[in-house]
Amino acid sequence: MARAESVVCDDVEGSKIECGDLIRAANEGLFNWEDAIEFKDVCAGKVNTPRANNSIVIFETQGLALQDVAAAGVAWEKFKKEISS
Repeated sequence: MARAESVVCDDVEGSKIECGDLIRAANEGLFNWEDAIEFKDVCAGKVNTPRANNSIVIFETQGLALQDVAAAGVAWEKFKKEISS
């Protein structure tokens, strides 16, 4: 967590309750909840995450597996569009 450039959550407030690894990292001072990014803002293009090969972006979700598949599809399409530009 300490090396992550960005931490993206499907729901930041929900993650504060349900996401043990982020809760622990925050308690240990390795992560700040104020830096967490909402996934909906990434999908809407309101927030950009780093694109460099060595940047670490963590995506934390507490949703259903189907939501994970949908999120991966959105991310993949954005990635393909970016590399073809």
